[in-house]
Amino acid sequence: MDEISAFRLGRAKLDKVPPNRLATLARVGLRSKAPILERMPEPKRTALLTSVVRHLEASAIDDALDLFSVLMQVQLISATRRATDRDWLAARPRMAKASRRLDAVFRLWSE
Repeated sequence: MDEISAFRLGRAKLDKVPPNRLATLARVGLRSKAPILERMPEPKRTALLTSVVRHLEASAIDDALDLFSVLMQVQLISATRRATDRDWLAARPRMAKASRRLDAVFRLWSE
């Protein structure tokens, strides 16, 4: 992501270009081979390469966020699950004692 961001195309003002046009340019640019891109006239070549880099930057950010989400799930949820299991196992003897007490109270009440 840092390598793609080094091109600093985030500063280019593309507000007036419709998003679907940028997506189409990116698709064409990604499918094109380097010699074909090299022979393109200058304004179109710059537009294609800019849209490709913008697309790659957005994809890199999405991938980084997905990776962060997975890492957080593994780190936080697994640790929480282990702590919950330990707490549940620690509470079992108290639950058994409370259950016996409740059973004794119920027997006294039913008699």
